[in-house]
Amino acid sequence: MNHSPTAKVKAMVGLFALCALVVLSLPVATHAGTVPPEVLAGIVDDEPNPLPRYATPEEEQWLQEQGLMQALETVAPLGAQTAAPSGVVWTPGEYEACHGVLVRWGSYNSLLTEFIVGVADLNMDAIAFVLVETDSQRASCASTLETAGADMDRVRFITYDGDSVWIRDYGPVFFSQDGSRALMDHTYNRNRPKDNAFPAFLSGLWNEPLYDIGLTHGGGNFHCVSTGKAFISSLIVNENPGYSQNDIIQIFKDYHNVDLTIYDRLPSSIDATGHIDMWLMPLSDTDIIVSQFASGTGKTLTDAAAADLQSKGYTAWRTPASNSGGTHYTYTNASIVNNRVFISKFGGSHGSNDATALAVFQAAMPNHEIIQVDCSSIISAAGAIHCAMKHVYAIATPFVGLSSFLRQAKGLHYASGERDMIAALKACRKSDNVETRSLVENLSWEAIAHKLSECYSALVGRSERYGCRFNE
Repeated sequence: MNHSPTAKVKAMVGLFALCALVVLSLPVATHAGTVPPEVLAGIVDDEPNPLPRYATPEEEQWLQEQGLMQALETVAPLGAQTAAPSGVVWTPGEYEACHGVLVRWGSYNSLLTEFIVGVADLNMDAIAFVLVETDSQRASCASTLETAGADMDRVRFITYDGDSVWIRDYGPVFFSQDGSRALMDHTYNRNRPKDNAFPAFLSGLWNEPLYDIGLTHGGGNFHCVSTGKAFISSLIVNENPGYSQNDIIQIFKDYHNVDLTIYDRLPSSIDATGHIDMWLMPLSDTDIIVSQFASGTGKTLTDAAAADLQSKGYTAWRTPASNSGGTHYTYTNASIVNNRVFISKFGGSHGSNDATALAVFQAAMPNHEIIQVDCSSIISAAGAIHCAMKHVYAIATPFVGLSSFLRQAKGLHYASGERDMIAALKACRKSDNVETRSLVENLSWEAIAHKLSECYSALVGRSERYGCRFNE
């Protein structure tokens, strides 16, 4: 795997700095509005008894009877682990530029409607890719979303017959390979063959390369920051008895180009999934939210992780967490989509914690809009909004590639500067000023770099983020 910067990187570091002047006055986007409660109340699920995120008793029994690895291979053969991706591999954090999100319609439709309306509106450069099983379901879904206020020009339907809503766990991980988007697959740790087959289907549909990491896994048990660090719970070791912990760390290095930290999983008495997204969430290259339990094993494990992160230079923000009646109430299971962050609210006796979590996210991400979505119906199935969506990172273009190239160039990494440069670049592309637009469209990369390189240092010194992104 090639991790070294190229000569082209150095030539490109000054690209479009001058265009930053175009975006200095742009405001952060504001939410078009929430879905009226009466609309949400009238939304009906297609699947009244959806599969939970955790393994059902029948799935657990089946796995125990046949043996975990052998059973999963029967459901969805692992085949040969594909070769690791070659070239420059970058696995972005979820706070990076997002082309869109994947969701599967059918269960928890009220929650999905809130989320999709927040993603698919005029102020957002993102697409909601919605999985439906039939033309009839597509028509019903479209009607529901349009009534709720979604911008239907930003909704794309994918016809696919799946098993469950938990696309975070069975969907592919999108990453950058030499500046182009690629997909990483794994064997889904549930007896749900149609879900497990989805990454291969999507790879063919979008004609994007698919790799297989060769591990039994659930995608919610993985988080990373864009600087090449990643976090996972010890569930990954339990589910792959053929590999040592060091083997697994090396596999993630080979396939995702990340240095993996494995934290102890929460016990099943607290969290039925064992996934790290139920108690940890990166917000930026330097900020991570970690759950905070009042007492017990949950407090011991999450406090230890927060202390470890702080020792590594991260700011560890804390949001409340609890387990009540066998349900794990968490706020780290949230979704960042460009300049918006969708977090859980549960209402009732959880109102105080809802308010605390909102305040923490607002303090930690002051240049993002924090939107609370009602996760009271889904949380008992051991998941929240993060579990029901998957990020589709921005399609590779020379503009997207600029950020990726800068990430690889030692000494040139500056997160806010990169985002400002990309925001400036997008504004130049869409500017009404003919001269500005032609500067981007007609000049060669080398000519643009030469013309604008002297402005780079001034741009890097800025820390604002403008909520200005790209999706093409």
